[in-house]
Amino acid sequence: MQPSFMRRYPVASFYILALALGTAIVYLVAQGILPSSLALVAALSASIAGIIMTAVEDGRAGLQLMLRPFPQMEKGRSPAIASVGAAQ
Repeated sequence: MQPSFMRRYPVASFYILALALGTAIVYLVAQGILPSSLALVAALSASIAGIIMTAVEDGRAGLQLMLRPFPQMEKGRSPAIASVGAAQ
């Protein structure tokens, strides 16, 4: 069985998916089907497409790795100080 289009061409699939999601949301808002407050969701279409492509390519393990929280900073240290300290 051949792999799906999304697995064979992940970059093209990402762009097509992001464009389709963004365009569909804007179209539905312009037609009055969705409220105008949802028009800003179209700006998130690339992020949503990225999450979908991660699920297709890497499955649940990839999603867990991508969406896990960032490590917490030590108390009293700003990120700028931590990055300077790490560079030394």
